[in-house]
Amino acid sequence: MKTCTKCGEQKQDAAFFCDNSKKDGLYSSCKKCIELTARQSRLEAARRWRQRNPDRMRIYKIAEMARNRKPPRVKDPTARKRARDAWKQKNPAKLVADKARRRAKEFHATPAWANSFFISEAYSLAKQRTKLLGIKWHVDHIVPLRHPLVCGLHTHHNLAVIPAVENYRKSNRHWPDMPSAERMAA
Repeated sequence: MKTCTKCGEQKQDAAFFCDNSKKDGLYSSCKKCIELTARQSRLEAARRWRQRNPDRMRIYKIAEMARNRKPPRVKDPTARKRARDAWKQKNPAKLVADKARRRAKEFHATPAWANSFFISEAYSLAKQRTKLLGIKWHVDHIVPLRHPLVCGLHTHHNLAVIPAVENYRKSNRHWPDMPSAERMAA
């Protein structure tokens, strides 16, 4: 145990950096205090440099904006929310496709070669069929993403647009070339 000269706390030896020139082989200040002091001095040096070089800072900011090419952020957070909500209203199929992609990524089921255009088109088709026919349509994974025996992929080859009732009935219990019950028991 050793007491830090900066914060005055008594800490384990592991909380101090090694210094072979010292009698006990440890710095007098703990790691946390040294890192805090170093961070403060770096921030102070950066602040002084910015004050001494306003022209270079202006050039740096312009170059940074050109690199990022992001539009300036809207100051009003409610305006951003309204814009986001308007986009969601105009693009419901993209929203559903994005949610499915995130879920599939969660299961590590989307390969790098998956065609995101065809996948989003499947979700768009399901949305159109729901609107036109008056019954709910889902995009089904033919081979389920999660099952003890099989793991399907989130690709357009593994998607089918089917009525929601059929999708609920199928769940993740059936798929093409599914092994028979006696083979599964063996």
